[in-house]
Amino acid sequence: MEAVFEAKYISIKWYDKNTILKIDEAILPISIEVENSNTYHIELQAYKRIENGLDGQVAFHLLNDSSIKPYFLNASGDKVLLMKITDPKTDKIWWIEKGKWKGKYRESLLWNHIGETKIKFNDIICHINVRANSFTKEELDLYLQDFRNDFWYLILQNDSLTQDDAKNKKVKILDNKSIKLISEFIDYVEKVLLNPKKELREIQSLKDIKKVKPVARTFMEIATSGFKKKLTSRDTVESYNVSENRYIHYAVQQVYTIVFHILNATEHIDELYANKVKSDKERLDSFSDIKVIDKEAFENDVEELQIETTNELLSLYNCIRKQNRPIDTSVYKKEKVIVQLGNRTNNKYKFEFFGNMKNTINDPWLNFKDMKFKNTKYEGSFFMISFDSNFFYDELKSGYEYEITGYIKSYDKERSPQKGFKYKREFLFITNIKILKSKIEEKLKYLKNQKSNLELSNWQRKLTPRELKEQKYDKEVLRNNLDNLKNEQKNNLQLIKALEPSLNKLKKLLLRFKKLKIKQDSYFSNSMTFIQNPNYQGSHSIFKKIKNLIGIDEKLFLQMQLVEKIGLKDIPTIYERWCFLQIIKILIEKYHFLPEENWKSKLSHQAMGNLNNIKNIKISFTNNKIARDIDLWYEKELENKKRPDFVLDIKSKFGTNKTHRLVMDAKFHEKVDIEGQIDLLYYQKNYSENNKNTVFILHPDANKSVKKKRTPKEWGNDAYYGEVEMFNFEWDKDNKPNHKYGAILLSPIGKRGNFLDNLQRLIGMVMQYNMENNEDCNDPKPKEKVFCLICGSDKQHLGDRESTKNKRGYKYEITCQECQHRYIYNYCWNCKHRLIKNGYYWSYHSSEILQPFNIRCPHCNEIYYNHKEE
Repeated sequence: MEAVFEAKYISIKWYDKNTILKIDEAILPISIEVENSNTYHIELQAYKRIENGLDGQVAFHLLNDSSIKPYFLNASGDKVLLMKITDPKTDKIWWIEKGKWKGKYRESLLWNHIGETKIKFNDIICHINVRANSFTKEELDLYLQDFRNDFWYLILQNDSLTQDDAKNKKVKILDNKSIKLISEFIDYVEKVLLNPKKELREIQSLKDIKKVKPVARTFMEIATSGFKKKLTSRDTVESYNVSENRYIHYAVQQVYTIVFHILNATEHIDELYANKVKSDKERLDSFSDIKVIDKEAFENDVEELQIETTNELLSLYNCIRKQNRPIDTSVYKKEKVIVQLGNRTNNKYKFEFFGNMKNTINDPWLNFKDMKFKNTKYEGSFFMISFDSNFFYDELKSGYEYEITGYIKSYDKERSPQKGFKYKREFLFITNIKILKSKIEEKLKYLKNQKSNLELSNWQRKLTPRELKEQKYDKEVLRNNLDNLKNEQKNNLQLIKALEPSLNKLKKLLLRFKKLKIKQDSYFSNSMTFIQNPNYQGSHSIFKKIKNLIGIDEKLFLQMQLVEKIGLKDIPTIYERWCFLQIIKILIEKYHFLPEENWKSKLSHQAMGNLNNIKNIKISFTNNKIARDIDLWYEKELENKKRPDFVLDIKSKFGTNKTHRLVMDAKFHEKVDIEGQIDLLYYQKNYSENNKNTVFILHPDANKSVKKKRTPKEWGNDAYYGEVEMFNFEWDKDNKPNHKYGAILLSPIGKRGNFLDNLQRLIGMVMQYNMENNEDCNDPKPKEKVFCLICGSDKQHLGDRESTKNKRGYKYEITCQECQHRYIYNYCWNCKHRLIKNGYYWSYHSSEILQPFNIRCPHCNEIYYNHKEE
């Protein structure tokens, strides 16, 4: 459903309070969310501090029904009429706030003040939320400049890449081939200008009376003024402003523009390289054999575990109250037993555990492995304990001991000689339950014991041998990446230096065309000059090669140049589209996906589009080496009619053959309410489409307040990947985070070196983890083709299947053959969900506070406190 109006920021130049001299529209429209036919939503950003309240205000233009007269609804529900104005140049009608006249402009509250308001368009109510802005003008300029540079960088990339090129070629917009072509083009044009085509054109000029070739004006001059020494005469002049020269001038201007932006974009990439080198070097230098424990996160961990202990008891009591199964007390008697739960069985139809039972707490546990049972009919016996799955499920857990009072159905089955008995105990009805031993209590006890030691050591400890080994792997990968980055930076600088002289030569050529009074014309006449003259022919031929190499045409080129006209008024939309460019950069540069043939045209429409062509834009990507295709959508309309900013449909062409959807929404907010936004997008707006999709927020707020969790220290508060339960959602009880929702900081401000790592980790996570069926994975061998989360390479050495220490399943160690990144496919010992250890920095699973190389299962939230080395 499309909106009935468009909203834009406009700048108005007033003659007086009722007369308009000029209106300048923002290039990009303000995004309007259509909830239904009667309800719209708009989010605006206050700009008082960056535009001084003078440079713009919000305006509304009706698309069809010009009879609508919109008005504000104030806090009292009263009407506040808008002012109708007309653009004197285009006759386009806008509705704006009337505002107080300030002598040079009308005041705009929607531009300068934060808060909420409503505007009515007949039966439609548009809710407007104006957010505060604490970004400086310099910071916002950085977004704008980054957007322009990244746009040109993507558009000007070599269009003839193959899959191997995509993986091996780092700087795609500038290489020796493109530099050589540009140099050849300049050589040909210089030769053209040494002897440019010219023609004699008849003109009129004053000549000595003896040399006059009369025209009509000559006789008029004689009739009015008589004979004079000089009269108007027919004359000729040499002109270089012929169609062939106009075309060459046009070609030079285009190549100059291309080279100018190639240099800007390449210098931009060089700056990113430099900052990345600096950032990675700081990471490398920060490695130490001393582990500093985050005190705040540690104490939060203890506090949450204490809350979890209370919640475990409450959930068990709630389950007991819900029971409504009738019990035949003449058959079953109430009993009190002590129960020890082991692993869950593979029975999909029952909530059932292997375990043990005894009558009182002081009785010893039956151990059928004892020597006293050796060679008896009880050798190999075991208990199988089940509960009513209608009332108990996640509330009862493996590794726990309970005192349970209730009605039990018992039946024993002799398996076979020398294999013992299967003792089945089914709890039909439970009247009371106590937790005698729990993993949470063990964790609390362990943490409390450690706290006193940490306080004495100033919250520091030495790394264990296992941690030193893991750190060694991380350092090796980082050193390899640093060496590659430095080489790329060196090559990039050499290419920049090689191209800079060409820009100066092109400038001089343009001045010569101007001096010869040659205009520009994109029309190629295909005259004999371009056939017979090798310099004209060469100029045209090389110009075509340059355009074909880059993959642009006249229409796209004109669209591209509009980017330079975007101003700060467009920043909220700029951020959204800047995010879109970063997603494409990650797909192409980090994970080596090839975009479809006409992707540049689609990207240009998305970046500069209007209301009619920025919806449902799709760019398809493919990577045959890792057997995945991706459809990247901008404002795709979901089946529920909602339009998130970005949708990635990731399709497997191997193994699972499934498609998984990653939904991302950009929020340019000063203070991001992560919990509220996830609840809004995932649940209320149902971007998850009933829990099927992964939903993430992209935001620029480096100061957002999120309680520190068990996440790698390098992330800090920058990212939440749905790796642990973080919020108090009612719906979360039956919908574990499991990497299905989250939020990441995405901003070029501040952390310039590694600001894209969060996004790279997110997209890599979805391709690596969410694409797999991660349940019941005691053999976690991946079904999809493996790839490196860091460098994107498909060259991975999948190690042999190894038994895990507890002998319950298997694990696989994989090493990237290009960057030496080492990662492990393992599984959770508690719920058998697949886990992938990607190292401390690149892991998207949560880490344990004291032992950061241990990870927490995103499904059951369990983590094993292994105090011994593996």
